[in-house]
Amino acid sequence: MARDLRSRGFTLLEMMVVMILLGIVAGLGFAGFDKMDPGSRGLQVSLETFLEATRDRARGSGQEVRVQILPADEEHGARIVRAVFQPAMEAGFEPQFSARERIALEGGARLGEPGRCGGGLSFEEGGRAKLEGRGGRVETTNGFTLEFDYMLPEAAAGKLFEWEGLLELEFRRGGGLGVRLRAGDGEFLAWVQLEAPPESMRLGRWQHLRFTAADGRARLWIDGEIAAVDTIGPALGVPTDTLAFGAEDSSFRGRVDEVLLWSRVLEEGAEVPEILKLELSSPEIVFDRHGRLDAASHADAVSVRLMDDVALVGGFMIGRFTQETLR
Repeated sequence: MARDLRSRGFTLLEMMVVMILLGIVAGLGFAGFDKMDPGSRGLQVSLETFLEATRDRARGSGQEVRVQILPADEEHGARIVRAVFQPAMEAGFEPQFSARERIALEGGARLGEPGRCGGGLSFEEGGRAKLEGRGGRVETTNGFTLEFDYMLPEAAAGKLFEWEGLLELEFRRGGGLGVRLRAGDGEFLAWVQLEAPPESMRLGRWQHLRFTAADGRARLWIDGEIAAVDTIGPALGVPTDTLAFGAEDSSFRGRVDEVLLWSRVLEEGAEVPEILKLELSSPEIVFDRHGRLDAASHADAVSVRLMDDVALVGGFMIGRFTQETLR
């Protein structure tokens, strides 16, 4: 009878032996499968989430965002950071908001004149307007962007903007726009001069100006087109006074509306555990203002690799639009 049972199936002993062998084989298999341990898996998810949020920050600000790895120091391990622009100050020049925007008018400067979007700031009779705007302290150490709308009724020389110690904008007699920025290597700062050509000016119509100083470059856009660009030192001057439009002795005769100032700040992401190493195939990752991997900075996709002492334990490729896990 016992012989019949054995012929029709496994004995208990045989089944136990099979289970043990399966456990050994499974253990060997999972040792390789689980090479990417929970810590590295969690880090990879954090990195991918950080990069997706970075693309959103670029789209939201309309400005490029750069991502780098900061090396370990005495207080922290290696960590990933992004340099992003965030709104720091704004003003719309509606008379009812002048107290909140903390605008101080001098001379012939007036609020409430027709602007590009509602009430604007008029200098048609000259004058000056000091502006603190809505927002807190403006940080310029890592870079900044200033943008606003302006309208120039006729070709005339005059100071458009001054941020003492850092930035000046002035219309030229020939019809162009001059920009002076104080920058340097940290020990020595000097005024860098940029010139927008006369053909970039459109008299009698509203135009949008945008100036950015960051990453060793100063760039001026007018109506979305690059009007001037130059290389600058990594350190920027420190403003010594509130920003102001117009000037007491040499104001332009026009209007200004919708001022927005962006500060560039560093935001930290995940910290890399000591047992792992994070490697990028590029010194930095640049996302353009649409949140895409910047084609001018990256000819190919950028790889992100997580390594332990001996092998690859995880990673992914950063493409133009999204991330893909390394196979």
